[in-house]
Amino acid sequence: MGAFRKETHAHRGRCAVSRTACVSAPLTLSVLKQERRKSAGDETAMKSKRQNEIIEIISTTDIETQEELATALRERGYQVTQATVSRDIRELRLIKVAAKSGGYKYARPVRHEVAVNERLTRILSDSLIHVEAAANLVVVKTLSGSANVAAEALDNLGWSEIIGTIAGDNTIFVAAKSEGEAEVTASRIRRMTESI
Repeated sequence: MGAFRKETHAHRGRCAVSRTACVSAPLTLSVLKQERRKSAGDETAMKSKRQNEIIEIISTTDIETQEELATALRERGYQVTQATVSRDIRELRLIKVAAKSGGYKYARPVRHEVAVNERLTRILSDSLIHVEAAANLVVVKTLSGSANVAAEALDNLGWSEIIGTIAGDNTIFVAAKSEGEAEVTASRIRRMTESI
């Protein structure tokens, strides 16, 4: 009985496989799960990049149809289907508005009506305690519990200097494009109320 014998696990309802295969199976599943997670992350990043590209396209070109948008994306190197473009339009909540040419074009919707913006701006100015620029950030202190609403008001102002905001309970970090623009933004926010 000098011949090599492969041990198998054929008991308890399992398939007969070698011990080596049993040990490596969990490893293979783990690798597959990691690859799936990585793939999902890559798809999310690609989707975000593509949707940013769509916003850029409709901001610079009158796009009337989904086909025109798909063509513009393909010209920029994106492999898209009609279904993908349709889903992106829905997720971005693009609307059709009158174009100067007399037809229609895709556009981003106005986030809030004027009355809502005025109310948010009033809440911002009423809740401000302190504003200070630090590098390309502006740190805004508000009354406790007011930072989220105040940050939304800042976002809705549409100031070109502001890249975005992050709010906690009573503090907002406003990211500006540069140190100089952070100073300009801080000054503009201070002017919104006479108490600062």
